[in-house]
Amino acid sequence: MSLAAIAGLARIRQPRLSILAALTGLAAIGSAQDTVFRIPVRVVTVPTAVFSPAGQFIGGLQPHEFRLFDNDRSQNVHLEYVQAPISVAIVVQANDAVRTWLPEVRRVANVVDAMLLGAIGEASVSTFGDDVKTLQPFSADAVLLGKSFASISARGDRSRCLDAVLAAAKLLAAVPLNRRRVILLIGQSGDVGSTAPLRDVLRQLERDNVVLHSLVMPRVGKDLIKNTVSIGSTNGAFGRSDTGIMGSVDLGKLIPEILRGEKTASGQDAVTVLTWELGGRRIPFRKLRDLEDGISRIGAELHSDYLLSYAPDRTTPGYHRIRVQVDRPDTVVRARPGYYVSQADASQ
Repeated sequence: MSLAAIAGLARIRQPRLSILAALTGLAAIGSAQDTVFRIPVRVVTVPTAVFSPAGQFIGGLQPHEFRLFDNDRSQNVHLEYVQAPISVAIVVQANDAVRTWLPEVRRVANVVDAMLLGAIGEASVSTFGDDVKTLQPFSADAVLLGKSFASISARGDRSRCLDAVLAAAKLLAAVPLNRRRVILLIGQSGDVGSTAPLRDVLRQLERDNVVLHSLVMPRVGKDLIKNTVSIGSTNGAFGRSDTGIMGSVDLGKLIPEILRGEKTASGQDAVTVLTWELGGRRIPFRKLRDLEDGISRIGAELHSDYLLSYAPDRTTPGYHRIRVQVDRPDTVVRARPGYYVSQADASQ
């Protein structure tokens, strides 16, 4: 797909979560015995991309064609086709380890504006190294975005990725509820020096329904990062080489343990864990063209997503696995794999 064709997707209609009155926790009181019936209050949003086997986006699906399961229990799903604005928190690694790659990053502000933000999007820009620095609060100004990218410079030798992602999540938590919340992380897979635990970062992003996509820089020289794990169900819609998954464990089993606080992921796997669990795409790059193409592909997916939402019929504590099916043959579906409910959340 050409950049021009993908750019056109930035202006097409896009699904949006509708906040239904029934999902606000209203209670119905029985007239006979004053029995209180509680309606689940947690709304889970599930951005879902549907592709053909050849990797083409499939549009025009109707609500009745989707089936969503929460811990294998079928849920009542809501779907709208109303265009929703996007808020993208851009987080860029900027330390000595990636100094070689920063010239390419500085040159893609116009691609971000055209392919990700579209006509009604906004972006913030922050960097991380020895510290986390906000270069630009949320703005729709393309000129300001260009200046922010141009000012990115390397400093220090640490890589406080998790701290930066958590800071971006807090910025996104303040945007209006009608905006889609997205983090675009540009950096290596590692984390060095963060104080925020991966568990806390995951919970914050899941709670606020944030999607995270990552564009991954090589670790050494000009060699592209290699995929080091095989998880059969996560092949990308653009081909088997599009998994972008890195690590040495079954992420589907590791995520619940991380969220419970019983296990942790190594620093170099932090970006992979975040991207996979939050339903995003992880794309390695080694040169400007790869970076531009990765941004375009992420943008095309963001502007072609179906945004499903539902209130789980059960709030059992623990990890809830999400499974989305489409009642059409030969389709590939990408969606966030799950979310965590703490004991405190379940008792509310």
